[in-house]
Amino acid sequence: MVKYKKHKSDFKLRLVKDYQRGASIHGLSNQWGVSSSQIRKWIDQYNSLGPQGLSRKPYRKYTKEFKVTVVQAYLKKELSLRDC
Repeated sequence: MVKYKKHKSDFKLRLVKDYQRGASIHGLSNQWGVSSSQIRKWIDQYNSLGPQGLSRKPYRKYTKEFKVTVVQAYLKKELSLRDC
């Protein structure tokens, strides 16, 4: 089983700030050994929620109704897979 590395909020914020100062996502990915898609996700979280978007979130349990609503929105193309 693969165990994923968890990054601290300050590390994520550092990469986001470096990106905002002009560093490329690809360059940051190579420099720090973090996937480009993960860095993009952190940038999106920061842009949407600010620094709080980069902190770890407690495990959430979603209701069946909520899950069905999200899947239906995705199938109707109201949400992208990334937004789900």
